[in-house]
Amino acid sequence: MYWTYENWTHKYARYHKAECPYCKNGGGVHAGTGNRNGQWLGPFQSQANAQSASRFSPQPCKFCLSAR
Repeated sequence: MYWTYENWTHKYARYHKAECPYCKNGGGVHAGTGNRNGQWLGPFQSQANAQSASRFSPQPCKFCLSAR
């Protein structure tokens, strides 16, 4: 499963694996802060669906989707 975080304030989006510590299955690292600056979109079955979910050009998370 994948999630995309869309940040309206800074006009960017990043997609993550659901188990990523920065995503936490769509909860993020600042759970409970509301959606003033952005929102989590998902869950998605595929990386391709997560990439196409945002109006911005989503980039892969450098932590959970990088080629280490």
